[in-house]
Amino acid sequence: MLYNNIENKKLELIKQKIKESLDLYYKSMENDDISKLFVSGDIQKEFIEIIANSFIKAEFELFMGYPPYMRTETIKANYRNGSHTKQFQTNSGEIKLTIPEDRNSEFTPSIIDKYQTRSTEFTSSIINLFKLGLSNKEIVDFANNVYGNTYSPQNISNITSVITEVVNEFKSRTIRDKYFALFIDATYIPIKFDGTYEKQALYLVSGITTDGYQEIIGYTIGFTENSTLWDELLTDLKDRGLKSVDIFIMDGAKGVPDVVKSHYPQSDIQICTVHALRNAMNKVRVSDKSEFIPKLKNLLLLSSNDLIDLETNKLLKEYPQYSKLINHFVNIEYLFTYLKYPQVIHKTIKSTNRIEAINQKIKTRISHKRLFPNRESLEKILVAAILELNNNSTRKINGMEVYLELTK
Repeated sequence: MLYNNIENKKLELIKQKIKESLDLYYKSMENDDISKLFVSGDIQKEFIEIIANSFIKAEFELFMGYPPYMRTETIKANYRNGSHTKQFQTNSGEIKLTIPEDRNSEFTPSIIDKYQTRSTEFTSSIINLFKLGLSNKEIVDFANNVYGNTYSPQNISNITSVITEVVNEFKSRTIRDKYFALFIDATYIPIKFDGTYEKQALYLVSGITTDGYQEIIGYTIGFTENSTLWDELLTDLKDRGLKSVDIFIMDGAKGVPDVVKSHYPQSDIQICTVHALRNAMNKVRVSDKSEFIPKLKNLLLLSSNDLIDLETNKLLKEYPQYSKLINHFVNIEYLFTYLKYPQVIHKTIKSTNRIEAINQKIKTRISHKRLFPNRESLEKILVAAILELNNNSTRKINGMEVYLELTK
């Protein structure tokens, strides 16, 4: 990661330069324009350009060892000598980098190689700058150890407020009014608040856009999974512009389908087939699992209700001891909703596997820091991970291209 490749002592000045540059940028924009930086999870090239140039500016100041316009006898051996611009191609678009120069031509920014003109990982590297996840006290202690007792908590709070602003922009940004599918799921993250370990429930909503791409659109954090918090999260999505969803996919937690229907009564609901099958397995004798479960699973591979009815009757005759289980399984509400859609998209919408994979990636990104002084410090890392995942979502979901052609 980019910020791991530089000396730790550079981080504080880099954050300060980022803050100063963004302050100037925000002042030049209308409020509505600021929100566009984070629309649909995209990181616009203007934002990337600001962060990159702030990074280079901070590195150069540290390299020179003295602030601009300062003149002393000890610095006559080398001094600032203007700058040049460099066009650089990123996966967010072409940006312009301003490279400061010194008289001895010794400075080269670590953010790019000297002759490098493009990078597909540049945007992700910039986002990694926000993965500091430090409390103000931690930053104060670190900065004071490096620079002496010159930083107060308020100074650091001002410097790091830009990261909090990123979090707030993500949480409040306007989203699309329609999605093809929304996956909703809660996962538990063991973290430490105020000296006590607790498991926090991360509620996450990830969608498939109407043009076929994955996008994480919202989250909230609670101590347990319950329908009340799902209700609050869906209310927030509505307030931010979400009007319609073709289908919601969820694990079937008690009360959640009813909450979804209360907000989006016209939407379809799909209960995760993997969860349903796993629950059924727990009620089958070990000696029967190798033969019975594959046959039960086969019901989920059939392409019509008529075929499912036919195979269900065969199962009931072959395994009368499991008749109650079989009847319960095939009558789970919303289990076979996917049959309303073309078969090409069944694999994508019949389980919560997609959002569970996202959950795992997020857990991996925050696993290096389990000690959080407050929820805000957790959210800084969480939103950075979400922005990175959204930014890397550049390919259409499997099956969506064909599905969109079929439903034109």
